[in-house]
Amino acid sequence: METKQTIDNIKKTFIVGFPGILKISEVSGNLWKFRVSRYSICISVLLPIFSIVFKLDPASLINEIQLQMVVFLPCILGFTIAGYALVVGFVQSNMLNKISEPAKDSNFSLYQKMSSTFAINVILQGVALIFAYLYHFIIFFDTNDKFHIQISNPVLLIVNIFGLIIITFWFTISIFLVVQIVVNIFNFSQLHHYFINTEKVRNQNPETKNEPNEV
Repeated sequence: METKQTIDNIKKTFIVGFPGILKISEVSGNLWKFRVSRYSICISVLLPIFSIVFKLDPASLINEIQLQMVVFLPCILGFTIAGYALVVGFVQSNMLNKISEPAKDSNFSLYQKMSSTFAINVILQGVALIFAYLYHFIIFFDTNDKFHIQISNPVLLIVNIFGLIIITFWFTISIFLVVQIVVNIFNFSQLHHYFINTEKVRNQNPETKNEPNEV
């Protein structure tokens, strides 16, 4: 099979570890350009405003959100990792030959981009779970405080509002990532469907056998 890859491009795009995931997925730039992060930032800012307007206790909201995250995120992480394994491990060789070619607008292949997207989703949900457990133990130590440290109400309110913004961001982005993962798996299934059917058409019509795949 002919390929557009070169030894130089293979060496250039062979990037492993966390830096490789960030570079291929292109999330190290401006977060505002991604809809998932935009929606999460907006909600994390609006919720504290609503809590102040409707006179809700920010500390109670933080406690409720972290409880939901501790229960919710481990199951979602399992689903995400299963989806990642599906994309990386269950690709037919004929399809892999095609999607491992450099993309039109990048040196990286479609396969690398799909893999890095799933990887960053797993990492972000893992970070969200870490924040959930961090808040869980902060609340635990605060509830069982034996030293009775006194903090003025204005300072405590600012700390709680800031904490509410952070945990709301990680909670909402972890939920939106579930939707994005489902869409990515659907796109992968559509891609698989496309290559299987184009292969059948080419086998039936030999004159189209040498035409390039366009997706």
